[in-house]
Amino acid sequence: MLPKSRRTSASLWAAILAVGWAACAQAASPGLNNILPRGGARGTDVEVRFIGGNLGDAVDLLFAEPGIVFKESVATANGEFKCIVTISPECRVGRHPIWVRTASGITNPQIFSVGSLTEVAEAEPNNDAAGAQAIAIGTTVNGVVTSEDVDYYAIELEAGAKLAAEVEAIRLGHTLFDAKLRLFSPHGHELISEDATAAMRQDPAFVYIAEETGRYVVAVSEAAYGGNGNCEYRLHVGAFPRPLSVTPMGGAPETPIQVSWLGDPKLTPGEIVLAAQPEGTGSVLPASDTGLAPSPLAFRVSRLPGALETEPNNTPDQATQGQAPGAFDGVISEPGDVDWYAFDGVKDQAFEVRVWARELGSPLDSVLTVNGPDGAQLASVDDAVGPDSLARVTLPADGRYTIGVRDHLGKGGPTFAYRVEAAPSTQGLKFVLENNEEGGLAVPKNNRACVLV
Repeated sequence: MLPKSRRTSASLWAAILAVGWAACAQAASPGLNNILPRGGARGTDVEVRFIGGNLGDAVDLLFAEPGIVFKESVATANGEFKCIVTISPECRVGRHPIWVRTASGITNPQIFSVGSLTEVAEAEPNNDAAGAQAIAIGTTVNGVVTSEDVDYYAIELEAGAKLAAEVEAIRLGHTLFDAKLRLFSPHGHELISEDATAAMRQDPAFVYIAEETGRYVVAVSEAAYGGNGNCEYRLHVGAFPRPLSVTPMGGAPETPIQVSWLGDPKLTPGEIVLAAQPEGTGSVLPASDTGLAPSPLAFRVSRLPGALETEPNNTPDQATQGQAPGAFDGVISEPGDVDWYAFDGVKDQAFEVRVWARELGSPLDSVLTVNGPDGAQLASVDDAVGPDSLARVTLPADGRYTIGVRDHLGKGGPTFAYRVEAAPSTQGLKFVLENNEEGGLAVPKNNRACVLV
């Protein structure tokens, strides 16, 4: 039990906090529900509507990083703040959080997506293939899927031309919009139907090489043909690079890294250089002479020495040699494939062996196996970090150790990339927000805010 003086102090602080929270509850705290349009192109000025509550005294906008600036206010009302933002030509392509600052506080953030293509708005009616809205290659369409709505867009393609298409919907963070993306041939036959691409965090994307010249149609809908006025999307169509994975899935910053892009048949292997940044999970934006991808791929920033898979490595005896601490990168390239790696270990070394796959946008549901020098199994792990695998092992003897990776259901394919990192075990604590969603906490400069962990 606390001493009386401390109990009194704790009670006093509880009373002060209760009064403070009550005052906050009574204050006209601003809130942000939506942004329209949900994005814009680099190098342009965009008129944007910020829709929410208690925005009548809006002053300007706050941004997490350079590249977008508040230019001028157009109109202000209690439930809407309309203004013009300037997006620099060098702005990072991808999603950016934006806050509205009012005289009485700061709103929660909403996502604004920056692209590099020509921006157009959906034009109704476009509810069937015959009435499809005509768009050009290299276009981003800002649209909305209402109840049982299907939006159709027509594109002219030459035989052999590449069509890359990607939808940003659930990643915009506004509503749980499970978008479906389809492609129809000049004869009306359905060629592709995609509604969950792992690299796009369940938003759909595809790459198609035209088999004939003609008018192709792209359709966007809700996966179960639902929808509502909040189901906004950004449809990107063009010849831009759109790999669905990459190998290796990590590397050191400020060092040339040779990568193979997976899932885009027109994209050849190339070299990337990561900017100086802390180690952890970052991203890489695919680029080629046809432009930039509409969104980046997740990528591990790590200085661990790497070993890239060398086939055949389907058994422990054929294992690709690496080292630990170190990283091992490969692809479960076909159903039933199993990849093995080997390293020389010393007795009592302790490692945390982690598979990075689904968290980096790979469809792989990994199973990790670690065997000792005598072939005995030290660990076999399926789901440990979501669908990804993690094992902590202490080596029982000097010798050659092997690590195996496979898919839980025996699946495989050209985009089933993964990265295994074997790093020294460390102790520590990790705090996460109690609610199962990304946190949006506005903390005024030189002030404080409370959050439950």
